Amino acid sequence: MITNDAKERASLSVFRTVGAVMAGMIIGMVTPQLVYRANEAGQQVIIPERVTLVAAIYGILAIIFYLGCFKLTTERVQIQVDKDAKKGPGIGETLKQLVSCGPLLVVIAVALLLLIGSLLTSTMNTYLYKDYFNNMSVMALASSLSRQY
Repeated sequence: MITNDAKERASLSVFRTVGAVMAGMIIGMVTPQLVYRANEAGQQVIIPERVTLVAAIYGILAIIFYLGCFKLTTERVQIQVDKDAKKGPGIGETLKQLVSCGPLLVVIAVALLLLIGSLLTSTMNTYLYKDYFNNMSVMALASSLSRQY
């Protein structure tokens, strides 16, 4: 935990979300520009070598950013552990409580449906802009405008 103050933790959550959306926008806008090109007939075709290169670059950047985040984070709040305190419920009891919680299961189901819908839409957009519109640069613009906030 970085701070005891709930407002500061909420502010951190907002900045984390903004950072994630910005990273998604950059990836959504830059990647199609790097991995597609127009052939002689004017159709957008993927360059397989660039896909591997771009994936490797994104992977290396992800590792660098994760390590930087880990190294640059300082725990300022120390939690006092009482050795004589009674232990909480075990993993089996916790899982049983989670499975029996109806509202939680509904939230999980809705989140999964939203995720599946978002993935299907982004997959369909790739084919739509590549095959129908023959313009991957427009897909980059549409990707940045359709980000869910």
